Amino acid sequence: MEQRSERGPLARPPVPRPSEADQARRLNEVWRYLEDRGLQRCAEALCVDALRDPCSASANPYPAFTQRLCQLAQRGRLRLSKSSSDEAFRRAVSFPTTLTAVRHVAGAKGCSHVWGLPSILRCVSPQEMGRYRWLLEDVTPPLSNTGHHSPYTVQVACGLTGPCVFSGTLLPASPAPCLDLLQTYIITGPHPDRARSLYAQHLRRDVIRMSQQGRHHVLRITVPADAKEGVKAFSKAEVCLEGSGFEDAVQSYLGCGGDGLVRVECVWRGDPRGTQYQGGSKAYCLTVVQTASDHQDKERVLAYPQCPLLLLCCSVFPQQAQAEAYARAHLPTHPESGEDVFAPVRDVLAGRISALHLPQEALSAAHLCCTLLLLLQDVQPNTDTAAQTPPLETLRQLFRFVQSPAARLRALRQQVLCLCQLLHTQPAEGTADARAEAGPALALQLQHLLQDCVTEAEPLSSWCRHSQRSLERLRSRLRAACGQLVRGPRRTALTELREWCSSSSVLESQLVSDTLPWVPLLKELVQQAEQGEEGTQEQAQERTEQSALWEQELLYCTPNTLDLTLESAGDPSHLSARLSQYLVDCAVDQCWERCLWKVLSLSPLPVNPFPSLAQEFRLEALRMSLWRQSDAEGYGLPSALRASHPDRLRDCLSRAQSLECEPQYTGRFKVERSTAVLSPRAWLGMLSPFLCGLQVIEFCYITAPPGCLDEVLQVYAKLVLAGLSELCGRDGLIVGAVHLGPGGLWDMQQLTAFPTHFLECFSDALRHRHPVHLRVFQAPRGSAEWRFIPLQKLFVLYCLREDGSSWLCLPQHNLLSLHQAVFPSLDQATFHFNTVGRESFISGSVQEVMSQLDSEITEAFLKTDFLQGYRLVAMRGLLSGEEACLPDCWRGCHSLCSQTEFLCAVAECLQGLLELCGEDERAEPRQTATKHQTAIEHMFEGFSWMLRRTLEHPEALVPPGLWEVVLQGQGAVAGGSRAVWLRGTAGVCRAISETLSQDLLSLCPTVQALLERLDSMKEREEARAHICCTETLPPNSQPLRHRSSEHSEQSPSQCIPLTGAQALALF
Repeated sequence: MEQRSERGPLARPPVPRPSEADQARRLNEVWRYLEDRGLQRCAEALCVDALRDPCSASANPYPAFTQRLCQLAQRGRLRLSKSSSDEAFRRAVSFPTTLTAVRHVAGAKGCSHVWGLPSILRCVSPQEMGRYRWLLEDVTPPLSNTGHHSPYTVQVACGLTGPCVFSGTLLPASPAPCLDLLQTYIITGPHPDRARSLYAQHLRRDVIRMSQQGRHHVLRITVPADAKEGVKAFSKAEVCLEGSGFEDAVQSYLGCGGDGLVRVECVWRGDPRGTQYQGGSKAYCLTVVQTASDHQDKERVLAYPQCPLLLLCCSVFPQQAQAEAYARAHLPTHPESGEDVFAPVRDVLAGRISALHLPQEALSAAHLCCTLLLLLQDVQPNTDTAAQTPPLETLRQLFRFVQSPAARLRALRQQVLCLCQLLHTQPAEGTADARAEAGPALALQLQHLLQDCVTEAEPLSSWCRHSQRSLERLRSRLRAACGQLVRGPRRTALTELREWCSSSSVLESQLVSDTLPWVPLLKELVQQAEQGEEGTQEQAQERTEQSALWEQELLYCTPNTLDLTLESAGDPSHLSARLSQYLVDCAVDQCWERCLWKVLSLSPLPVNPFPSLAQEFRLEALRMSLWRQSDAEGYGLPSALRASHPDRLRDCLSRAQSLECEPQYTGRFKVERSTAVLSPRAWLGMLSPFLCGLQVIEFCYITAPPGCLDEVLQVYAKLVLAGLSELCGRDGLIVGAVHLGPGGLWDMQQLTAFPTHFLECFSDALRHRHPVHLRVFQAPRGSAEWRFIPLQKLFVLYCLREDGSSWLCLPQHNLLSLHQAVFPSLDQATFHFNTVGRESFISGSVQEVMSQLDSEITEAFLKTDFLQGYRLVAMRGLLSGEEACLPDCWRGCHSLCSQTEFLCAVAECLQGLLELCGEDERAEPRQTATKHQTAIEHMFEGFSWMLRRTLEHPEALVPPGLWEVVLQGQGAVAGGSRAVWLRGTAGVCRAISETLSQDLLSLCPTVQALLERLDSMKEREEARAHICCTETLPPNSQPLRHRSSEHSEQSPSQCIPLTGAQALALF
């Protein structure tokens, strides 16, 4: 072989020529594989992209590499399915049509229920349209309902509109993502004002008729308004009971001549039996045919909206007379020679495409582009045949895009959103309502759609690994949410479904971002949109004093860049050397070599090697971010206390002391208290970079003679009640609620109204060993702070005997907390350890602590709570002296996962504050935190700023434009509710964190080895327990009863509820 002439940054080496024939064949095979798959060209292109701007080269180029490799992996997937998709495309655009006597109106050949524009009907499946015949007949008002309004006549036509007309052809088969109907009123009469008034009345009657039928579920009605108000929303009850306001809004909209449509958002029943339901809407349009009068020689046609032909181009009618009536009203009877009647339609479509937010709304843009391309057939009907043929290659590319897994996931998310809206509008639990049957039916359909989505995605080996994991997690979570809907309560299912919608937007954005580069038309539209938004983004990202305060809280805010031209002094050779050295310093050559060895060592060679390459570069992005830093903060931490930064620890203790209460008179009992902060929450500045919240334990020690447990509990409950009343009046604190486990949740209003009942419930909760804690929000202290800090105060009671012989702990004595507690004073720490903590240094107690840690570590990683797992592993290493795992724990706690955890904590804190302000839909109206409303708004603004910076940071390894998707979710998923949107953003952050944590764990060998060791120990214990359980007992014998110690560790799920007599006997 000769050396190839094409060159990249460096000349390619000549192909080796081994003497053995087998090796030569293998080398030729590998070389052809590298050429066919373009791996060498890919490496060169990645390096060129990384060096495109030497003045601001990224300090970590691997996120950009990963994004490009994910796109190449998607291109390989599209090539694999090219033959099958091309055959499906040919079938989708070749349905025959039959022209009618009316110009531009045709029908599907051999069918009587599909009528519309011939160019559109060629991509309309009559079989799919037949599924909706019953629905169209059911929702169309009968002629008897139109009434007699002489001299006015009213005609009604109802058809399908929007993307659903391409169901089964350009779009996947039914159910369509959104089933949209168009109901047209053609009113003929002398006065347009009277015609508009009749139209408003008919709209209200139609809504009432659908509501009374009970087959279809009306969610809300929207009427376009001016640009400032957007739309006016009406509930079903407002339209049915107070119709004057709705009719006035409709007539006001018609008088302004707006372009929008009145819409009724519904959940449609798809068949008479009620086995199929689908979300969608019903849009209304009006055509007024003003008859000739004394001052008018001929009829005049007024259309609302102003471009009626657009609706004709996007709709399919079930009856020929309806399509012809609409066409006669809006198409000229004798057009002038060369007149293009569809030019306004093309202009409107182009305007709508340019107004979309790309790439977030790429699928909507694809549908509009398909419609625009199909309309080219009818633009110039008198020209030659070649001009009537649409650009099939562009349409074929759009077809692959709208048939991709991203589009199927979008359809699934639309159905989930529909189910969420239905559950949100249903009455309270247990109330009989016709909508109750639609929820389980929709949940069952979601299961089928999910299976179709997974089937379309197969084989998963052609996906990038992080996308595989995301899809598998989404599948399991959606199944769990649908199961929760069947079991109840419905509110819990609604919360889970909303969070699923938000978290699934991450995968959808990733799939869209990977596919868009291979659809040239949409790629060009995205580039135009990005160029138009550059100036706006620069204005929005101006650095302010306030943003500097927020920026101090983040580890990942502004991407680090390098100027490679500083030392070159304009010398091209020196600059070239600097660029090469930059690639070497980033270890690009080593990473690429590992990738090639991994791919080429497989047999057979993978058809699509780019998914594995993308995964390797994704891991290298994490290595570059975390492993290229100093490990000084990760080594030499001999104890839990020394893992804390002194200054930050002092701040934590001062916050904890704000929850301390004044001592109260307790009669004959001796009472002492101490307060402690639990690490690793106190590991600020070292293993914990963020203050997400504090766990504070208040230990109360009551010394009493034997037999006084009930009296001790009453005294302690009164002390707690007095302390809560004191905290409520303290400035800078917002007291949330007291959680009594199964005993319920008590807010301050309930506690003030029923103090005696609270004392009983509090005593019962401790007696039954249920954990009890208080939730408090600490307001910002001065201008240097911008957010509320959530504090959790746990109540622990120690009942001491006067002779010091033994003691009882309620709800439970946690040996692990002895190693985690950090006290504000030496006296408190000494008293606590001398009184109840001496056994913590006995070998048996240490083993018990390690066993508890091992079980909590295993549970944390099984629940994918990786950060908590790293903290527990660090605690285990500090206690056992196994410090080899500390560097990995430090890196895990300083990864971007910790920043997403911090954002989740801020979002949850805001949710709690909004609930106290009465903004949460799940909460009763309250005004507990209204005086802090300004600070809450400031905190919400800071959270939005930090969330955007995190999602736009390259090392988050998320698709571009995800922030815009999350921002749009405030209206799409949350319906304008800030509390619901905050829960959705927390779901997005958790989805990002779970994907990154999986990759990060594979880079931490010491933690992996510990988990494997713990798993093997657990398997041995389970096997030993199984052997013990299978041993038979002699006849008539009873197993020995073991009495547990009075301060033994019991989890609430395992302990037996104690009655007062039983607790007294133990004490």
